[in-house]
Amino acid sequence: MGQEVTPGYTMEKWTTEDGLPVDFVRGVLQDTDGYIWLTTLEGLTRFDGHSFETFNSSNTNAFLSSKATEFTSPINSEFWFNNSYEDSLRLIQYKQGVFTHYPFNHKPISLLSPITNNSRLEQSDDGTLWVAGEKSLFKFVEGQFVHVFANEIQSEILSIQVHGSTTWVASVDGFYSIVNEVVTFIAHTNDRKSNFLIEENGTIWVADYHHLTRLTSKGTTTFSLPQELSEKAIIPRLEQSKQSPGVIFLSNRGNRFIFRNQQFIGLSNHHTSDGVDPAIISDLNGAENSGWFILNSGIFYEHTLVAALDISFLLRHALFVDDYQQTWVATKKGLYKFNKNLFRAYDANTGIKNIYSLFEDHKGAIWTSARGGPVFKILGDRVEQITEDMFPRVLSSYEDPDSNIWMGTGQGIQIWNRRTNSITPFPTPFDQGSVQVRVLRENDQGNLWVGSRAGLYEYATSIGQWKNIPIENDTPLRIEQLFQHDNGQVWIGTYRNGLYTLNNDRLVAFKDNDQLSDVSIRSIYMDADGILWVGLNGGGLNRVELNEDGVSARSVTKYSRENGLFGLVIHSILEDGYGRIWMSNNQGVFWVSKDQLTRVARGDETRIYSKAYQQEDGLPGNEANGGAQYSGLVASDGTFWFAMLDGLASVNPSYVQDFPLSFPPVIEAIVARDSLWTSFNREVAIPKESRDITVTYTAPNYATKPNEVHFSY
Repeated sequence: MGQEVTPGYTMEKWTTEDGLPVDFVRGVLQDTDGYIWLTTLEGLTRFDGHSFETFNSSNTNAFLSSKATEFTSPINSEFWFNNSYEDSLRLIQYKQGVFTHYPFNHKPISLLSPITNNSRLEQSDDGTLWVAGEKSLFKFVEGQFVHVFANEIQSEILSIQVHGSTTWVASVDGFYSIVNEVVTFIAHTNDRKSNFLIEENGTIWVADYHHLTRLTSKGTTTFSLPQELSEKAIIPRLEQSKQSPGVIFLSNRGNRFIFRNQQFIGLSNHHTSDGVDPAIISDLNGAENSGWFILNSGIFYEHTLVAALDISFLLRHALFVDDYQQTWVATKKGLYKFNKNLFRAYDANTGIKNIYSLFEDHKGAIWTSARGGPVFKILGDRVEQITEDMFPRVLSSYEDPDSNIWMGTGQGIQIWNRRTNSITPFPTPFDQGSVQVRVLRENDQGNLWVGSRAGLYEYATSIGQWKNIPIENDTPLRIEQLFQHDNGQVWIGTYRNGLYTLNNDRLVAFKDNDQLSDVSIRSIYMDADGILWVGLNGGGLNRVELNEDGVSARSVTKYSRENGLFGLVIHSILEDGYGRIWMSNNQGVFWVSKDQLTRVARGDETRIYSKAYQQEDGLPGNEANGGAQYSGLVASDGTFWFAMLDGLASVNPSYVQDFPLSFPPVIEAIVARDSLWTSFNREVAIPKESRDITVTYTAPNYATKPNEVHFSY
């Protein structure tokens, strides 16, 4: 991307090369239809996650110029913006897809500084637009601007702010609150170059060049600004967190302070100072308690600098956080979107790459190894290398009662002695050099299952005795997976021979292997309802509902790309506590709603939705690895771990928000012969002789990739 972003975060950027009319974006917001809107000096731009459309004087009759500057927050997908220069107003309303210019034939207040958060346009919760004239307050009523409260408000207006049902007007003589058409006045002499912030509880804050003043019903208190703020000759911008009433942020170019408990606390350029609660800074610039904020020329998440941006000053709506905690930032060099990665990645920078197996010991440490590389132990931020660089590939692991780690490798079994920190080979009844021990798992008797190309063995650890598990019809089996359900039932996955079960100390073929999509088993999972989920090496995912005998299928449902599955090689299957089945494959990591999988199995639906994650979402690469026990792991702390070609990834499913499976479509235009409809608040009647009808539509969505959004007709 040509710009550094802190590890653990992802960044997307759009410029003129992607369809923006100009790189300098002045503001960003989202309407209730889902569109992202951008103000620029070359037009008002709409973004649906896939493409940009710009409205200006060349294509929209309501525009006199191509400038779009300040705008109001949307109410029911209706908002207003200024189509003129900063020192004048030419107001355009966007409502139900239509732009309409309503003349404002009065002199407006001037915005004296680009860093100011004072406003001359405000829209209340009921959709009423308030406009501040030089010495008059106006309200938009039935298509025109009406001068209101002429007797009550006669002094020069400096700013207006709206909180719920209360409209506040700041003037040179004081403050007016308007509730239910009743005006209340609070006297206070204000400088014409002041910034104002009014809390929902009615506390008023005023900043000028040298002072911060607090007005309450109990009186007025004035505080001298720190020298760093007052010497810049720029009035500090005032902001507040809804989480912490009484705590104020002050900023001007190069400086940012927090004011609480009657003290100013400086915030540095690169991090927030110690002792500053992240919750306090959480909803600056409209971020609504998300943890994202702008400090000088950087975008931060809580205490972490995520990226440096070219922001020379802050305008209203410079930062917006959407429902998916994605942060949009308007800058002089384009539109940016930032995400805090859901996944924690370990990659080649830590020596971890080409991972196959995962194992958790009794202390919560994750053991893993690379193909032809060392064994690692990971505990929190600590990554410890256990073996030499060239070590046989580990495909399975087991911890014995003495906390020693047994490792099934491509060259038999190796044991790491925790006390001596040494590794020694462990003798087996099969040729160590010609097998791959892919299964090491303790059974209910405290013995050890050992699965490999030589079949399945049971090792009695207490007496040191091996037993070869016989196979029905003496079929040679290459053991790939072993899954034991809480009810004691054991399922075996093989390479090219399908599923087997363990019945009376004998491996018995699943009676309906011929119904599966493939006979090379990559992963096995049985849920609490007794549904068997089988991941295949090229056949996608199969859902097996068993008969009462437990060894034959009542039904087999096959999921593939054709009905929405993200990939056909399923390396691992994990279930979270939120009704989702997580899987890894050669394209990344994804999850599907278990309820939706069930509805497809019952014939209530025909497709599933796969929410996929790839390198841009924080994975160390796009390809996961499999064919080991385990390639996906549920750790004791609830995190999910996935073995990847380029490293290792972990995610906490509880951090993954419930994701909508559909997005409301929006019809943008209907064209029939010479007629164009763009407003759909009424029924559209198309002449019956019309034959060629064009409907343009979209589904605004920014939390998934555009090619993952599908429409049905």
